[in-house]
Amino acid sequence: MTAVTSSEPKLIVAIDFGTTFSGVAFAYSDTPEDKEVISTWPSGGNRTSDKVPSEIYYDRAAPDGYRWGFDIKPEQKRHQWFKLPSLLDPSQILATQTSNLAKRYPSKTELPPDYAGEPTTYVTDYLTAIRKHTMETLNRRYGRKFIEDTPIEYILTVPAVWSDRAKNATFECARKAGMSSISCISEPEAAAVYTLGAIQPNILRLDDNFVVCDAGGGTVDLITYKVTKLMPLVVEESVVGSGGLCGSTYLNRRFEEFLDDRIGKEVMAKVRPKARALMMKEFDEFIKRDFCDLSAQDEYIVNAPGIPETETNGVQEGLLIITRAEVRTIFEPVITEVQELVLNQIRDVEHSHGRVAAVLLVGGFGASEYLRKRLQLCVEAEVMQPKNAWTAVVRGALQRGLEGPLISHRQARRHYGIKYWCKFREGIDPESNRTWDEFEGAYKCNNLMSWYLKKGDKVADTKAVSLPWYKTRDMNSDLSCEEIDIYCCASDKVPTYKDSDTFRLCKLRANLSSIPKSKFERKKSATAGQPERLILSYSVEMTMDSAAISFRLVIDGVEYGSVKTEFV
Repeated sequence: MTAVTSSEPKLIVAIDFGTTFSGVAFAYSDTPEDKEVISTWPSGGNRTSDKVPSEIYYDRAAPDGYRWGFDIKPEQKRHQWFKLPSLLDPSQILATQTSNLAKRYPSKTELPPDYAGEPTTYVTDYLTAIRKHTMETLNRRYGRKFIEDTPIEYILTVPAVWSDRAKNATFECARKAGMSSISCISEPEAAAVYTLGAIQPNILRLDDNFVVCDAGGGTVDLITYKVTKLMPLVVEESVVGSGGLCGSTYLNRRFEEFLDDRIGKEVMAKVRPKARALMMKEFDEFIKRDFCDLSAQDEYIVNAPGIPETETNGVQEGLLIITRAEVRTIFEPVITEVQELVLNQIRDVEHSHGRVAAVLLVGGFGASEYLRKRLQLCVEAEVMQPKNAWTAVVRGALQRGLEGPLISHRQARRHYGIKYWCKFREGIDPESNRTWDEFEGAYKCNNLMSWYLKKGDKVADTKAVSLPWYKTRDMNSDLSCEEIDIYCCASDKVPTYKDSDTFRLCKLRANLSSIPKSKFERKKSATAGQPERLILSYSVEMTMDSAAISFRLVIDGVEYGSVKTEFV
């Protein structure tokens, strides 16, 4: 991924691409105090909103072939929740996929039957629309000549809980959307960057731990940081982060289910799309955001046009009456999963002999007073909501682009390594892994793992992790396309051999044909009649930041050619 390294004056544009809403913030590097969050959007009228719906509707009559955000009419069938990882990485291995919510309410987004494109087309088209509107806003703010002469660097936020393949897929969509210079930052890290400044003065002290809970529309992402320096403030990850598919989107899904149960599926199926959209809109914008479970408000009302009254469905004169207890029931399984995620982070810190001083609650769902109250009931640490919790992620990403990193070290969320062969060890290696090597004239074990990083290892942005390696090749081998498979494992146990929990993360491709012949060694076979082979020793170096990993191939300290990473 392209790094933001230039020191010349530039515009920094941060984009928080969310499951339900997305936000954009920008600033000029020479005037970093003048930060702006975009609050006007196409077809928004006089409405101002710090975010725009992450929705798209394919309309061949529209100038670009689609409408997006506020430009979609209520009755039009929009495509939502296309950021969920089931599209960007269907094979990604996450604990979240075993959650009750993810099982019960799988993603229902699909491409239109008459639209030729890959699943990531949604993301690319939506990010293209975001970029075009951002450019129009920048032109109005600074003038076209200034924009033409000034470099623009984008910072894209991604959930930390996502697989590397899903993060890379999002990056590629952004590149196709016209964002040529891009870096990435994880959403909870961006939230931490903003929150630490926004809640000053606060209760945090040296060596204190604090959990950042970024509760958004689709995912709830958590990372715990430890304060290692106060002036200037520096923090590092305390324990391995976690997350789940239990964002506020699932409240909408549960409300849909509630309507089917209360009104009846057959009746709801006949309700006009515009009327159904109105009911969902009123739940989403009013009940979901304002619910506090207070006795002062024991009933909630939603317009129910066209739905006949019965003795049991709660409809009176075109209004659906929902009790406080029923709203609480809609919230309960979602709140429970968020609570468990936060408690697990706190337990992990305590197992490491640390103490959590605060839980910082950010994101759209994180702005919920009911969620804050429920979390405060189950944890001893102070639960805090900073100002602008809904836009904390995009504000923090922009701040990171202007000021540089705040996090000194992170913890690897998975094991990363390479599969290799070695001499078979009788009584140690499994017989199923025994393979005869004709060239070596010996039995080899063919399924061993050598790990660059182990889950929980500390990682710094600026320091590459190096693994010495070598490859044996026939004398006339084509070296123009060297291939190396990188493997990944999310289990707590470090596998000695490739097992069912170990999967191929990506394939590295490099052109080694330019390497001087002096760097190769010749080796004779232990078996008579076998031809000599070439041996090339090198190191594969891996660099990991908050949202991405990259590789390079080095021989005696020199990088030869570029390494292309293909996620599989």
